[in-house]
Amino acid sequence: SRLAPHLEPGCTIVGLPGQSAFEIDVNQALGSKLQQCVVINLETFPWICQTLKFGQQVAISGIKRKLEGTLQGDLTQARLVDPVATLQSLLGDLSIVIAGDLCWVSISASVHPVLMYRYWRNWDGQPLPEPPPLYREVDAETGELIDRMNAEILATHQQLVIQYPEIHFSPVLPPETVLGSYYGEEIGDRTNITTLLRTNPGYRNLLYPMIQTDGGYLPDFNSRLLTEDIPFGLVIMRGAAEVAGIKTPVMDEVLSWCQEKIGKEYLVDSRFVGKDLKSTRCTHQYGFKDLLEIP
Repeated sequence: SRLAPHLEPGCTIVGLPGQSAFEIDVNQALGSKLQQCVVINLETFPWICQTLKFGQQVAISGIKRKLEGTLQGDLTQARLVDPVATLQSLLGDLSIVIAGDLCWVSISASVHPVLMYRYWRNWDGQPLPEPPPLYREVDAETGELIDRMNAEILATHQQLVIQYPEIHFSPVLPPETVLGSYYGEEIGDRTNITTLLRTNPGYRNLLYPMIQTDGGYLPDFNSRLLTEDIPFGLVIMRGAAEVAGIKTPVMDEVLSWCQEKIGKEYLVDSRFVGKDLKSTRCTHQYGFKDLLEIP
């Protein structure tokens, strides 16, 4: 909404990463002005990276082979002859695949909240001597929970496609399929999501976000693994499931724990009526109970 007065007709707006429902956020901010713009939403970013100095320095440990995204708007009105090709030229050899005009699933939000929940749910509150690895020691039970939650996401997608044939949803695939396409033969074992996370060399040195204290390390529940992947990821997926009429016991279990850790309320007794929905991208916060109500 702050950018809207400064946007000229024909401009291209890119979310990199835009994550789930970026298109809806832009739609609400720009209103009718959106008809003169092109919006590209790339669900994730091209690199596995961590910030070393904010705004100055990052460490890159891996590069994705492709990015998938959505596009809305009239390309004939774009000031750039080919916005996707221009973006491609900036990012180098990786492939940009545009598929659909609405992205509601975030691969990060399909994985990170489960990792945080499984690792820290029984934490005794005592500092750790060092930050634990984020992916390298993922156990089979965590992988199974990721699979069960993604079964709910896939069921939601299948139902939405039936309910809303007018909407061109971006494809929804199991996380091991998506991550496998990102990193290809670099992954040591692609048998399942557990082995994939454990054997991706780009993930090898990534650690849980922690806060260093005099007594050791404490988990940082205000890291983006929760403060971004919940309101701009898992909450959107849970809202879509409600629209589709899909039961989500695993999403509810994970989301209930995560919302407490970040001091938010989205679910109340498994009902999607929490007071903090208004700070998310969930369609409910805009008053939409039907996806066709979205302008």
